[in-house]
Amino acid sequence: MKVRPLDDNGDFVPVYSLTQMVSGAEAVKQAVEMRLRFYHGEWWEDEDIGFEIPDFLVENIRSGEIDLVSKYISQYIASTQDVQSVDDTLSVYSDHILQFACVITTTSGEEEEVEVDVDGLL
Repeated sequence: MKVRPLDDNGDFVPVYSLTQMVSGAEAVKQAVEMRLRFYHGEWWEDEDIGFEIPDFLVENIRSGEIDLVSKYISQYIASTQDVQSVDDTLSVYSDHILQFACVITTTSGEEEEVEVDVDGLL
């Protein structure tokens, strides 16, 4: 997998050759982070794609029960191309923001830490 690099804000950086593309475990990590930040209904051309936390899970978050949400996000990450497993998950909910962290293992056996704030959905 090759993807364009992201800047500190999570935006794509322009590339001028294939040598500037990101590959390997870093590319898989970026793909996971982009999938989690691209919310359902956000793209005008196809509002059916994107990450969405179902309403019944939002209620669990608000009541402090975030285990199911953590499992849901882990399964979503596991469906990303070249992700072999999702381990060491940690979810913390505070001030309407869910902070999610995990370690992904790629199909090539490399590990990467993923951290993302899921806001705007809760």
